[in-house]
Amino acid sequence: PGAALVILVGVLIGWVVSGKDVHIALGPVPVGLDLPRLTDFSTALVVLVIPQLPLTLTNSVIATVDTARTYFGQNAARVTPVRTSLSVAVGNLWAGLVAGLPMCHGSGGLTAHYRMGARTPAATAITGTLLVVVALLFGRSALAVRSLMPYAALGALLLYVGLQHLLLGLKVKELRHVAVVAVVGTVAVVPFGNLALGAGVGVAAYWGARWPAALVEKRR
Repeated sequence: PGAALVILVGVLIGWVVSGKDVHIALGPVPVGLDLPRLTDFSTALVVLVIPQLPLTLTNSVIATVDTARTYFGQNAARVTPVRTSLSVAVGNLWAGLVAGLPMCHGSGGLTAHYRMGARTPAATAITGTLLVVVALLFGRSALAVRSLMPYAALGALLLYVGLQHLLLGLKVKELRHVAVVAVVGTVAVVPFGNLALGAGVGVAAYWGARWPAALVEKRR
Protein backbone atom coordinates (compact mmCIF):
# COMPACT_ATOMS: atom_id res chain seq x y z
CA PRO A 1 0.00 0.00 0.00
CA GLY A 2 1.02 3.61 -0.58
CA ALA A 3 0.96 4.34 3.16
CA ALA A 4 3.74 1.83 3.80
CA LEU A 5 5.85 3.51 1.12
CA VAL A 6 5.24 6.94 2.67
CA ILE A 7 6.29 5.63 6.09
CA LEU A 8 9.41 3.93 4.70
CA VAL A 9 10.50 7.01 2.76
CA GLY A 10 9.76 9.22 5.77
CA VAL A 11 11.90 7.08 8.10
CA LEU A 12 14.76 7.03 5.58
CA ILE A 13 14.63 10.81 5.25
CA GLY A 14 14.51 11.17 9.03
CA TRP A 15 17.51 8.88 9.42
CA VAL A 16 19.54 10.82 6.84
CA VAL A 17 18.63 14.21 8.31
CA SER A 18 18.81 13.52 12.05
CA GLY A 19 19.90 9.91 12.45
CA LYS A 20 23.29 10.87 13.92
CA ASP A 21 21.54 12.80 16.72
CA VAL A 22 19.26 9.92 17.69
CA HIS A 23 20.55 7.70 20.46
CA ILE A 24 18.93 4.27 20.29
CA ALA A 25 19.05 1.83 23.22
CA LEU A 26 18.00 -1.73 22.50
CA GLY A 27 15.69 -3.70 24.74
CA PRO A 28 12.15 -3.43 26.10
CA VAL A 29 10.94 -1.38 29.04
CA PRO A 30 10.31 -3.58 32.10
CA VAL A 31 6.60 -4.16 32.70
CA GLY A 32 5.31 -4.28 36.25
CA LEU A 33 1.91 -4.21 37.87
CA ASP A 34 0.94 -0.98 39.64
CA LEU A 35 -2.34 -1.16 41.52
CA PRO A 36 -4.15 2.19 41.81
CA ARG A 37 -4.93 3.81 45.14
CA LEU A 38 -8.45 4.82 46.13
CA THR A 39 -7.54 8.51 45.76
CA ASP A 40 -6.54 7.89 42.13
CA PHE A 41 -10.14 7.14 41.14
CA SER A 42 -11.42 10.61 42.04
CA THR A 43 -8.59 12.21 40.05
CA ALA A 44 -9.22 9.93 37.08
CA LEU A 45 -12.93 10.73 37.17
CA VAL A 46 -12.31 14.47 36.77
CA VAL A 47 -9.22 14.37 34.55
CA LEU A 48 -10.03 11.40 32.29
CA VAL A 49 -13.52 9.95 32.55
CA ILE A 50 -15.73 13.04 32.31
CA PRO A 51 -13.71 14.84 29.56
CA GLN A 52 -13.21 11.66 27.54
CA LEU A 53 -16.68 10.13 27.85
CA PRO A 54 -18.36 12.10 25.03
CA LEU A 55 -15.53 11.29 22.61
CA THR A 56 -15.42 7.64 23.62
CA LEU A 57 -19.15 7.09 23.26
CA THR A 58 -19.51 8.95 19.97
CA ASN A 59 -16.29 8.28 18.07
CA SER A 60 -14.90 5.17 19.70
CA VAL A 61 -18.16 3.22 20.02
CA ILE A 62 -21.11 4.51 17.99
CA ALA A 63 -19.19 5.89 15.01
CA THR A 64 -16.77 2.96 14.95
CA VAL A 65 -19.62 0.45 14.78
CA ASP A 66 -21.34 2.46 12.05
CA THR A 67 -18.09 2.83 10.08
CA ALA A 68 -17.36 -0.90 10.28
CA ARG A 69 -20.83 -1.77 8.99
CA THR A 70 -20.54 0.83 6.22
CA TYR A 71 -17.26 -0.61 4.97
CA PHE A 72 -17.81 -4.32 5.60
CA GLY A 73 -21.60 -4.75 5.58
CA GLN A 74 -22.79 -8.07 7.00
CA ASN A 75 -19.20 -9.12 7.67
CA ALA A 76 -19.21 -6.59 10.51
CA ALA A 77 -22.30 -8.05 12.19
CA ARG A 78 -20.23 -8.98 15.26
CA VAL A 79 -19.15 -5.36 15.71
CA THR A 80 -21.74 -4.13 18.18
CA PRO A 81 -21.72 -1.22 20.66
CA VAL A 82 -21.60 -3.63 23.60
CA ARG A 83 -18.64 -5.63 22.28
CA THR A 84 -16.80 -2.49 21.23
CA SER A 85 -17.31 -0.96 24.67
CA LEU A 86 -16.07 -4.13 26.37
CA SER A 87 -13.00 -4.12 24.14
CA VAL A 88 -12.18 -0.56 25.22
CA ALA A 89 -12.81 -1.44 28.87
CA VAL A 90 -10.52 -4.49 28.86
CA GLY A 91 -7.76 -2.58 27.07
CA ASN A 92 -7.89 0.27 29.58
CA LEU A 93 -7.96 -2.06 32.58
CA TRP A 94 -4.77 -3.71 31.33
CA ALA A 95 -3.15 -0.36 30.48
CA GLY A 96 -3.97 1.01 33.92
CA LEU A 97 -2.42 -1.95 35.70
CA VAL A 98 0.87 -1.72 33.78
CA ALA A 99 1.16 2.10 33.79
CA GLY A 100 0.16 2.40 30.14
CA LEU A 101 -1.73 5.18 28.39
CA PRO A 102 -5.53 5.16 28.06
CA MET A 103 -6.71 3.72 24.75
CA CYS A 104 -9.84 3.54 22.67
CA HIS A 105 -10.99 2.60 19.20
CA GLY A 106 -11.74 5.25 16.61
CA SER A 107 -13.79 5.56 13.47
CA GLY A 108 -11.03 7.63 11.87
CA GLY A 109 -8.51 4.90 12.58
CA LEU A 110 -10.83 2.36 11.01
CA THR A 111 -11.09 4.54 7.91
CA ALA A 112 -7.28 4.80 7.83
CA HIS A 113 -6.87 1.02 7.96
CA TYR A 114 -9.53 0.38 5.34
CA ARG A 115 -8.56 3.09 2.86
CA MET A 116 -4.88 2.21 3.11
CA GLY A 117 -5.45 -1.43 2.24
CA ALA A 118 -6.19 -3.28 5.49
CA ARG A 119 -9.25 -5.33 4.53
CA THR A 120 -8.71 -8.67 6.35
CA PRO A 121 -7.82 -9.84 9.88
CA ALA A 122 -4.32 -10.67 8.58
CA ALA A 123 -3.58 -6.94 8.24
CA THR A 124 -4.33 -6.32 11.92
CA ALA A 125 -2.30 -9.37 12.93
CA ILE A 126 0.71 -8.13 10.92
CA THR A 127 0.41 -4.65 12.41
CA GLY A 128 0.19 -6.03 15.94
CA THR A 129 3.17 -8.30 15.40
CA LEU A 130 5.28 -5.43 14.08
CA LEU A 131 4.37 -3.28 17.08
CA VAL A 132 5.33 -6.05 19.50
CA VAL A 133 8.66 -6.51 17.72
CA VAL A 134 9.37 -2.77 17.83
CA ALA A 135 8.44 -2.65 21.53
CA LEU A 136 10.74 -5.55 22.35
CA LEU A 137 13.65 -4.18 20.32
CA PHE A 138 13.35 -0.43 20.87
CA GLY A 139 11.04 -0.02 23.87
CA ARG A 140 13.72 1.80 25.90
CA SER A 141 14.18 4.39 23.16
CA ALA A 142 10.64 4.53 21.77
CA LEU A 143 10.51 8.34 21.60
CA ALA A 144 13.88 8.51 19.86
CA VAL A 145 12.79 5.96 17.25
CA ARG A 146 9.52 7.81 16.72
CA SER A 147 11.45 11.03 16.07
CA LEU A 148 12.84 9.46 12.89
CA MET A 149 9.43 9.88 11.27
CA PRO A 150 9.11 13.49 10.01
CA TYR A 151 5.91 15.27 10.94
CA ALA A 152 5.41 16.13 7.27
CA ALA A 153 5.03 12.43 6.41
CA LEU A 154 2.54 11.91 9.24
CA GLY A 155 0.71 15.06 8.15
CA ALA A 156 0.35 13.74 4.59
CA LEU A 157 -1.18 10.51 5.87
CA LEU A 158 -3.52 12.34 8.25
CA LEU A 159 -4.64 14.71 5.49
CA TYR A 160 -5.53 11.79 3.23
CA VAL A 161 -7.36 9.94 5.99
CA GLY A 162 -9.17 13.10 7.07
CA LEU A 163 -10.50 13.69 3.56
CA GLN A 164 -11.60 10.05 3.24
CA HIS A 165 -13.35 10.20 6.60
CA LEU A 166 -15.05 13.45 5.66
CA LEU A 167 -16.44 11.80 2.54
CA LEU A 168 -17.68 8.91 4.68
CA GLY A 169 -19.42 11.31 7.04
CA LEU A 170 -21.29 12.89 4.16
CA LYS A 171 -22.68 9.55 2.96
CA VAL A 172 -25.96 9.97 4.77
CA LYS A 173 -29.25 9.08 3.18
CA GLU A 174 -31.40 12.07 4.11
CA LEU A 175 -30.90 15.82 3.83
CA ARG A 176 -31.87 16.37 7.46
CA HIS A 177 -29.00 14.11 8.50
CA VAL A 178 -26.58 16.24 6.46
CA ALA A 179 -27.90 19.22 8.44
CA VAL A 180 -27.20 17.38 11.72
CA VAL A 181 -23.63 16.63 10.56
CA ALA A 182 -23.14 20.31 9.72
CA VAL A 183 -24.54 21.47 13.07
CA VAL A 184 -22.36 19.07 15.08
CA GLY A 185 -19.24 20.05 13.16
CA THR A 186 -19.93 23.77 13.51
CA VAL A 187 -20.67 23.65 17.24
CA ALA A 188 -17.66 21.44 17.92
CA VAL A 189 -15.13 23.80 16.28
CA VAL A 190 -16.43 27.23 17.31
CA PRO A 191 -14.54 29.05 20.11
CA PHE A 192 -15.27 27.46 23.47
CA GLY A 193 -17.04 24.60 21.70
CA ASN A 194 -16.27 20.95 22.33
CA LEU A 195 -17.36 17.50 21.24
CA ALA A 196 -19.74 17.06 24.18
CA LEU A 197 -21.57 20.25 23.27
CA GLY A 198 -21.58 19.29 19.59
CA ALA A 199 -22.94 15.83 20.35
CA GLY A 200 -25.66 17.24 22.59
CA VAL A 201 -26.74 19.80 20.01
CA GLY A 202 -26.61 17.10 17.32
CA VAL A 203 -28.93 14.82 19.27
CA ALA A 204 -31.32 17.72 19.88
CA ALA A 205 -31.23 18.69 16.18
CA TYR A 206 -31.82 15.10 15.09
CA TRP A 207 -34.84 14.54 17.30
CA GLY A 208 -36.08 18.06 16.59
CA ALA A 209 -36.08 17.28 12.87
CA ARG A 210 -37.60 13.84 13.40
CA TRP A 211 -40.38 14.88 15.76
CA PRO A 212 -42.71 16.52 13.16
CA ALA A 213 -42.47 13.50 10.86
CA ALA A 214 -43.14 11.12 13.75
CA LEU A 215 -46.14 13.23 14.81
CA VAL A 216 -47.60 13.10 11.30
CA GLU A 217 -47.06 9.36 11.12
CA LYS A 218 -48.76 8.88 14.48
CA ARG A 219 -51.83 10.82 13.35
CA ARG A 220 -52.13 8.58 10.32
